[in-house]
Amino acid sequence: MVARAAIKLLILVSILVMAGVGTSAAVDGASLVGTRAPEFALRNMNGDYVSITGLRGKVVVVNFWATWCPPCRLEMPTLNRLYKDYRSKGLVVVAVTTESSERGIKNYLSETHLDFPIVMDADGRVERIYGVFSLPTSYVIDRSGTVVMYYQGQQNWDSLETRARIESLLQRTPEAPSGGPEAAPVF
Repeated sequence: MVARAAIKLLILVSILVMAGVGTSAAVDGASLVGTRAPEFALRNMNGDYVSITGLRGKVVVVNFWATWCPPCRLEMPTLNRLYKDYRSKGLVVVAVTTESSERGIKNYLSETHLDFPIVMDADGRVERIYGVFSLPTSYVIDRSGTVVMYYQGQQNWDSLETRARIESLLQRTPEAPSGGPEAAPVF
């Protein structure tokens, strides 16, 4: 009798977990596509704040990464080239890391020059609100602040398809933001 009750409880818990009830993830990253990008303000390596709201009017790539992540390291040069090629047209790249050691990031940057800002999310709050559970993960946000693309895993930012999509976004004028009221900043 106890074994049968334990099995029923196990089945119920399994169903709830598969349905997403009681899980710690606030959002599935792909579900952000078509909604307003969650707001955040994080410090860059110079101590200045970078915020999504402050970048409204630009096309923004938010890339979640870490120095210890081999696919992240492989994708960074292509992301840097994308930024350098399109920054004068309104593209911004913000690389978000949950690493707590600035020294490790500075060591990486001494080996690999990056032209875009690196921001620190040491407690992982921004990573959670964006539903990031693997690295690298990237979001592309249009000029009006709407998430329009989601990439999980290493992305080739040099690919013709990706560049065509970015160019298309850069040619558009900002529209009214979608996705409901402005989210509160995460500091």
